[in-house]
Amino acid sequence: MAILNAKLPLQPWLDPRNLRVPGIQPIADDSWIAVCDAYAAQMAERDRLISE
Repeated sequence: MAILNAKLPLQPWLDPRNLRVPGIQPIADDSWIAVCDAYAAQMAERDRLISE
C-alpha cells in the first residue's frame, strides 16, 4: 500500500537563494517544520507495522 503526498508542503527549489547550493541558509524560525497531508496515514501504517 503506497501512502503518498497529494502535494508537497515545502518547495525549497523555488527559492532563488537555493539555486546554487541548497540547504545551507540559516533558518530563522520553526517554519521549516511542516506536517504533510499524508502524515496521519503514514503514522497509522507505521503503528500497524509495529504492532504486527
